[in-house]
Amino acid sequence: GSTNPCHYQIYAGAEPASAPETQALQAWMLKHASRAKAYFTMHAYGQLLLYPYGYNQYATLENKSLIEDVGYWFSNGMSGSKYSQYRVGNSAGLLSAAAGGSDDYAKGKAGIPVSYTLELPPTHADFQLAPTEILPVFTQTLPGFKNMTRGLLRHFPYTSTTTTTTTTTTT
Repeated sequence: GSTNPCHYQIYAGAEPASAPETQALQAWMLKHASRAKAYFTMHAYGQLLLYPYGYNQYATLENKSLIEDVGYWFSNGMSGSKYSQYRVGNSAGLLSAAAGGSDDYAKGKAGIPVSYTLELPPTHADFQLAPTEILPVFTQTLPGFKNMTRGLLRHFPYTSTTTTTTTTTTT
């Protein structure tokens, strides 16, 4: 990222986590990390599913096979869609090194097992999805999210943390 605030698309901020939105997201992640199984952030552009760590394509990822499976579950759920051509991989390997993304923080600092940046269409570098494409992109990526969620639930079965206490009194 840039240290020049005039480069608004890549400005890194005055210091790490200097934006209030970033501070709020970090606080939420740390508070809920023990229960969270997956974290996803969405950006445009590229039709990519990017997993940590963005600083180095060869960085060690202890559950890489699960993380790649999650990406393929999404991609496979997209088959037949206009937007079905998603590539899955490390962000440094598919794009270029970019450290400090929220997916890296979710995985590395908060310890959330599965973390992804989903780069939505378009595939060109202006970062703009035409307003007429927003609903079609949402509609056509929804099956990918559903398929990915089914896979995550198979891997991390849902268990309720709520307990019920019943009290019986007799007279």
